Amino acid sequence: MLFYRVLVAACLIFPGTSAVLAATTPCGDQFTPIHAVQGSGPRSPLEGKRVTVEGILTLDSRNPGGFRGFYLQQADTETDDDPATSEALFVYTRRSAGSPGKRLRVTGIVREFHGLTELADIDSLRVCRDGTMPGAVTLRAEDPDTFKAFENMRVELPTGMTVLDTHNFARYGELVLGSTDAIVPTEYLPPASSTARKLANIHHGQLVLDDGRGVRQPKPLPWPDDPGHGRATVRSGDTLKDLGGILDFRFKRWRLQPLGTPTLATINPRSPPPTRPPGERTVRIVALNLNNFFNGDGQGEVFRPRAAHDPKANFSNSRSGSSRR
Repeated sequence: MLFYRVLVAACLIFPGTSAVLAATTPCGDQFTPIHAVQGSGPRSPLEGKRVTVEGILTLDSRNPGGFRGFYLQQADTETDDDPATSEALFVYTRRSAGSPGKRLRVTGIVREFHGLTELADIDSLRVCRDGTMPGAVTLRAEDPDTFKAFENMRVELPTGMTVLDTHNFARYGELVLGSTDAIVPTEYLPPASSTARKLANIHHGQLVLDDGRGVRQPKPLPWPDDPGHGRATVRSGDTLKDLGGILDFRFKRWRLQPLGTPTLATINPRSPPPTRPPGERTVRIVALNLNNFFNGDGQGEVFRPRAAHDPKANFSNSRSGSSRR
């Protein structure tokens, strides 16, 4: 009793200790529902506030090269009836407690990190007990305006999606997907504002299939089955099915962090190389897109600024890489 009175007196004298007391409350005590943290708007109504939440750990991204946190979703029996509020959060922490399927109690500050609602500055992370994994909700990929309501939640896509871009597949383990094959509007329309709007709509309806890591040049590639050589095994125009995972938002794009391996349907196989024609005198022509390779004055100097911190070194890397092709 004496300790309790001293503790209460300390809280009255030092108001900042109330957050510590809140962080030490046991599992099952009053907590803030995750949908109240998310709210129905573009930003959390509790941004900057310290809250305590409870939920099920659905995906752990504290592994090496991961996002330094995990995804926490409200149990299905504790959700609200508002279709505009998400039931999940990203918890940014290095603390190691918890594993997928466990019910956790977490106290931290609500943050908006480049459009992603998360819990950071974690004071307390406690494993409560085994929990039941929340069921995946159906995501309509053709209606990205509804994605915010499913941020950080388990989702599944009932239909396959088409691979639109493989540029960052070998670099970051990312594939850009779309509901249908995307045709650049200028292929059938003259340049105009209406054409630009069509292109914007195409980009708006895209979803990035991520690998849950921030590692450059991942080897082996995450999926589909990669024999370990780190070379691209997917081509634009192919179809991926059995897509399910966590709906994430990073680098200004909606992403799917998969919980399983998607199924690849090869729709656009690479044609075999042409055979050498008969005769001794033949010419073989190879086309290579050098993009911004010629970025200087032609004498190895006067490089224009671009994304690389050292454009001259980047030029040297591009030249050596091109010579190995």
